[in-house]
Amino acid sequence: MANGIIRKQPVPQGVCLRKYRRRQGRCYELVLGFVWDNQEWNGVHGKIIPTFGPFAGENYYHAWAEKGELLYEPVLNEFWLKKDFHRTFYPSEMKIYNRKELAAKVRKFYTCGPWGPNSD
Repeated sequence: MANGIIRKQPVPQGVCLRKYRRRQGRCYELVLGFVWDNQEWNGVHGKIIPTFGPFAGENYYHAWAEKGELLYEPVLNEFWLKKDFHRTFYPSEMKIYNRKELAAKVRKFYTCGPWGPNSD
């Protein structure tokens, strides 16, 4: 972050990105597809409190992907440093899933998420 401005990160080399026309309201589905195509990434389900946009200041469930210090935000279709995402969206109640765990949850619940606090 330079001068209070968060700069999105370039697309990491070797990452596969699918093209979607509409992303709003589809974070769980988008994360599943992203992690399926990029096996070294993990899907994360949690709550966030955005500091901008139509849900600014509201607590709601969301999904994103992480690998090391990088984070993929599927609705914005942007890569962030994890620390910048945390400073902007204040994530909590996070559960991290690898590719196999995501697939097992989808088979069990017939949905990409959210699965609820007692889904383990």
